[in-house]
Amino acid sequence: MPASDPATGEHADPTGDYGAPRRLWRALDRHRPPGVDTVTTSWRSPLRGPWLTSVYGLALLVTLPLVIVTGLLDYAAYSPQFGQAFPFDVGWLRLPHFDWPTRPAWLFRLTQGLHVGLGIVIVPVVLAKLWSVIPKLFDWPPARSVAQVLERLSLLLLVGGILFQIVTGLLNSQYAYVFGFDFYTAHYFGAWIFTAALVVHLVLKLPRMVTALRSRPAGAELGTPRARTRPEP
Repeated sequence: MPASDPATGEHADPTGDYGAPRRLWRALDRHRPPGVDTVTTSWRSPLRGPWLTSVYGLALLVTLPLVIVTGLLDYAAYSPQFGQAFPFDVGWLRLPHFDWPTRPAWLFRLTQGLHVGLGIVIVPVVLAKLWSVIPKLFDWPPARSVAQVLERLSLLLLVGGILFQIVTGLLNSQYAYVFGFDFYTAHYFGAWIFTAALVVHLVLKLPRMVTALRSRPAGAELGTPRARTRPEP
């Protein structure tokens, strides 16, 4: 439970002073929902921390662009300029037109295989990263500045977008169209929403990820005896 200021009764802000409007954030801090402190202190795993989250983030930073690019290439392979791709009308989100090469003959199999196969492989990495940051969802107040409010809104698009893409993609691979809407249209526009949120998240969090990765030498965790391991902040 965060420490309180004896004079004001407010909880100490571990990340620095509140941003504007300060009165709003401090009022929220004074009126904490029942049980929020119990939930906050119930996350006991010593594995969670900036370094582990950054390792998962680095893995996704390498793989997610490949999934996104191969998915867009697969769409382009159906020649949307001739009305053969789904969805037909994507407005200003249409891709530049180009002729899909006929050689090598296995090129589409490669891009499609990477998109589907890599998309399945990263599912446990995505879930592990969400597990590593889940305590942050229960911070109170939920934001300490307008900038942090905007950041949290971008996270809704990021987390919601990747879960939507994973679930619909897995169901499509099994031909299980149980969601009641056109898969191709939803997956295409969902990909653009997720990509935009990913770029925003990357711009905001890349410096912190680099700092966290540099805080521990590569491979140091593998050679540390259990008795000398310490939880992260």
